[in-house]
Amino acid sequence: MRRKIKKITKFNRAQKLILAVFLIALIFTGYQIFRTVRDTMEWRRQRSESSNRNIQGWMRINYAARANGVAPSLLYKALGLPEDPPDRRPLVEIARSQNRSMDEIRIILDRAIVEEHLKTPTPEAGGNSR
Repeated sequence: MRRKIKKITKFNRAQKLILAVFLIALIFTGYQIFRTVRDTMEWRRQRSESSNRNIQGWMRINYAARANGVAPSLLYKALGLPEDPPDRRPLVEIARSQNRSMDEIRIILDRAIVEEHLKTPTPEAGGNSR
């Protein structure tokens, strides 16, 4: 008694629906993986830019100081602002109030940051600490 195996030549409606749902889930998963990889690469790029002392107009003085590894008092002094109470305005508003361009503010802060980093070298800049 031999049974013949029937070949599947056509999908029925339920099988087509299951296949469609599977393909949609597969495409969605692939898209999410692509977005995750792209966002990770963008995040790494932004992180490396911020480590290059990139001062932006939306930043506040305390944020710019923290992002560049210097004391906020240094940046307040560079801009000729009182440190107490802390100025909570973005740098672009500070530039407007001082009748300066954002580029001038950026140059002033970059110069102060570089001078501070040259005065106090970081352990990784000093070479091997062993």
